[in-house]
Amino acid sequence: MVDFDSPTHEAALIGPAVLRAAENRNLLREPRLGYIVKSPDEYPDGELQIRRVVYEQEHWAAISIARNATGKLEDALRSGDKSFDPDSLAEIVFVEARDESVIRNCPPPLLYYDFLFLFPQSFCF
Repeated sequence: MVDFDSPTHEAALIGPAVLRAAENRNLLREPRLGYIVKSPDEYPDGELQIRRVVYEQEHWAAISIARNATGKLEDALRSGDKSFDPDSLAEIVFVEARDESVIRNCPPPLLYYDFLFLFPQSFCF
């Protein structure tokens, strides 16, 4: 999990909220899906580099919070932009071909469930 939001917005809300939720999720009893929080400094090419490390099988999956996600959401709310896509605030990446039987049954359903768990209701439209 990488938060590109916090370094780009001095009062970031989305990145820190998702990271806190992930850290809380890591405290749950096993079996559970765990998260490793990585610094955005490790990925200078941003979200494209996150995809690449998953595609190259360095990680099973990744969640990245977009650069300036909080600012994008604030701008959309302030302007009433009806074309705003909240899916642009974060991304889940995984590769099904890595191990089809595992991927089909484990990470995607858990990631999608956790993604909903990680985003507080206040960020939902």
